[in-house]
Amino acid sequence: MNTVQSTGNANVRNKKDSEFEEITVSSSEKRNWRGILIALLVIAAVLGLIVFSILLLSPEIDSTRFHGKGISFNDLLAGRYEWRSYNGTWQSNFEYVFINTEGGLSSVNLNEGKVIGSKVLIKASILRQFNADSFIVSPDRKFVLLYSDVDAPYNTSYHIYELESSRTIVLSTKGNDQTAPKLQNVLWAPGRSGDGPGGEKDFFQGIAFVHGADIYYKPKVQGDLICRITSNGKSEHLLNGVPDWLYSNVAELKSATLSFSPDGHYLSYLSFNISTVHKYQYIWYGNDDQYPSIRSIRYPKLNSPNPGVMVHVVNLSILKVISQKTITIPSHISKESYVGGMIWISAYELSVTFTNREQNVSYILLCAAPNFNCSEIFSERATENGWALIAEAPYFIKTERKFGFNATLATLSHEKQEDIFMLKRLSVRVGPYSYFRHIALIPLDTKIPIILTIGPFEVTEIIGYDTVNECVYYMAAPERKPGQRHLYKVDLTLNQNTEHISMKAKSVTSLCISCDINVGQNKSSNNTSYMRVDKAFSSNCMFNKIFFNSDYSYYVQECIGPDSPASYIVNTTSGKMIFILDNGDYLKSLLFEVAKPQIMTFSVQIRYDFHAQVRMYLPPGIEEDDDVQLPLILHVDASPESQLVSDRYKIDWNWYICSFQSYIIAQIDARGSGFQGESLKTQIRGKVGIEVEDQLSVLTYLRDNVKLVDANRICIYGWGYGGYISSLMIVSDTDNVIKCGVAINPIVSFKYFYSFFTERYVVDFADDDHTLIDSDLSMKAGNFARKKILLVHGTADTFVHEQHVALLTKALIEANVMFRHQIYVDEDHDMTEVKQHLYHTIESYFEESFQGNDQDWTTTFFLSKS
Repeated sequence: MNTVQSTGNANVRNKKDSEFEEITVSSSEKRNWRGILIALLVIAAVLGLIVFSILLLSPEIDSTRFHGKGISFNDLLAGRYEWRSYNGTWQSNFEYVFINTEGGLSSVNLNEGKVIGSKVLIKASILRQFNADSFIVSPDRKFVLLYSDVDAPYNTSYHIYELESSRTIVLSTKGNDQTAPKLQNVLWAPGRSGDGPGGEKDFFQGIAFVHGADIYYKPKVQGDLICRITSNGKSEHLLNGVPDWLYSNVAELKSATLSFSPDGHYLSYLSFNISTVHKYQYIWYGNDDQYPSIRSIRYPKLNSPNPGVMVHVVNLSILKVISQKTITIPSHISKESYVGGMIWISAYELSVTFTNREQNVSYILLCAAPNFNCSEIFSERATENGWALIAEAPYFIKTERKFGFNATLATLSHEKQEDIFMLKRLSVRVGPYSYFRHIALIPLDTKIPIILTIGPFEVTEIIGYDTVNECVYYMAAPERKPGQRHLYKVDLTLNQNTEHISMKAKSVTSLCISCDINVGQNKSSNNTSYMRVDKAFSSNCMFNKIFFNSDYSYYVQECIGPDSPASYIVNTTSGKMIFILDNGDYLKSLLFEVAKPQIMTFSVQIRYDFHAQVRMYLPPGIEEDDDVQLPLILHVDASPESQLVSDRYKIDWNWYICSFQSYIIAQIDARGSGFQGESLKTQIRGKVGIEVEDQLSVLTYLRDNVKLVDANRICIYGWGYGGYISSLMIVSDTDNVIKCGVAINPIVSFKYFYSFFTERYVVDFADDDHTLIDSDLSMKAGNFARKKILLVHGTADTFVHEQHVALLTKALIEANVMFRHQIYVDEDHDMTEVKQHLYHTIESYFEESFQGNDQDWTTTFFLSKS
């Protein structure tokens, strides 16, 4: 509400009084103009001396420290500083198709380590016509599937573009439908051959898709025949080929729900029975509705039914009689298990991973045609307080040759070797107390893991096995640099002449391919050597994504940090860049214009000899030893297995508020965070909230040891789980380190949160009631007294429900605690439509809590280019 107030004493005179005053003044004796002039000259001289003294005594500002203008908030919200992430695919070992910098679809052809040609396949204007932002080329390279009008990951329209004729085919359940209905999932089938009209062999391209929770198969893209594979799908009861809320929103559960066998004769799919999963209902207010409506989702919580997942296989060999089977699993595997990692390892063998609801045992099954009865080929049992990998499919190697290995931590002798091996990330002990995820080779006949990598670093992904050069490629976060991602390889040597295979403990050497370090340099204890990479792109490739072709002769390297990203095609043998896909010039030019925060990254020792990773953003122009004190904002995430402090490129609101408000921004990854080993990550199991101790201790360290930090102006904010930890920090802050806090869509009680998370991280199954009560924020409502907190939530949040904040506010009111509360009607967890208002609200709250910033470094140090 806007109000106008008058303060002080007011002397009210009428117009006649004023006129009388004027007359009186004008009738007084003449002014002494000469005296007035002399006085003014004296005043001017004194002011000039003061200004000159200030300029003379003030230190000269080093203009080289400052460059650019402040980042635009509107540009930030519009996504102008975002990197258009990897959007390409290898069509063969020598052809790569990608979205070019103009927005069209291009291909580049390679041969003998060189580029031999490139061309535009689809013009940018055509992609814009269909509002397409993604694509998949068909295996026969004749069609391109365009993703159009994407409303949600499982609600998209699709058009099929024929490259030769430029004809467009709408993908629909009806042959003559031109409306492009929203589909829930789409998958190209491998190209197949069959008998043509005249008896000749005909090659045809098929496609499978999901509509209305049912699966359809179109054996010929250009044909009229559409086969309905399932007919029992119902959005509220049974979903075929498309995941439910749990499997689509939890990263650890995301995996393929449709999969073709290599020859296209079989299609496997997952079905999700959600009929017993309880509903969460929420109010949808709408715009002009006289009465609000009720919406609902199937949302499993602690000790309530999860979706029942089953695996089915359809035989597509004879389309007139489509038959399907449900795989048969061993009796000791619970029907409540999580299911993922569905992958065909041959034309007739399907592998699927089942994990028990407690998430401490996973079973890898192999199911063979025609009956698809499954047998257990390996089981992973988690370390104490740990959990098994659920959706990650193992990498299978099939060979007729016999292996000899450079192996470690295993000794194995036998006379005969099976031809199937499996590569999998397992938790491996490194030193007396630590565990890290490393690569293990598992022969299916012995099931005894052979560890291929070792050391205090985390393997984050197994890329694959190069049969020609006999090596395994993988991604890892290096030792003492958990915020980086690099490409490595480790030898897996074939020995065809040895009948008797013996594996003995030897040192394992991994070669870092993307590290910009001289060949042979070896400073880390994990015995890792390095090769020099092309200087043209190495300086900004501290955080990488790698995409190999099928024979590992070339790869796409996407350098996504710490500075503006770029992507290239690289020759594997030489390590040289041979083609620039996107050199990131657009982003570079934008970033050149803006004043950038100074970024400091370091580690701080915390309890049990662990180290927290810390990142600080200093306002542009500010240096560590400057004689100024500034407010500090701690951005809290602390979600289990998450990582805030990394070299991945990201420009977000933290950049903006650091630059424009001259705030120091801090981020902390401590116990529970990812990519620093299993031991640190699993510290939180059954003890959720110990992150508060780490965040507070490091925050106190920054207050006491960083000269720039104003100890009286420290605030924190967090979103979701970060909002929960922020709130806990406020009630646990007995030393009054924190001035204020903001919790956006915070979790309040894990009793109301989804089952997978609560059962994995929070509850102690021996005493879940105690852990639930101990972690409940509403039970600590009285401790918010005399603390400043702003609670924010959206009424349509289907991830952390409004129920959480509603019950917390109820408890605060009952405890007579004053607090600030902001509601966003019909907004989901990400607050997509109201981010501008949300961030301005938080910014104003910080300003109010700090009672103004009396040292405006923004106007002093930003030099705008003109």
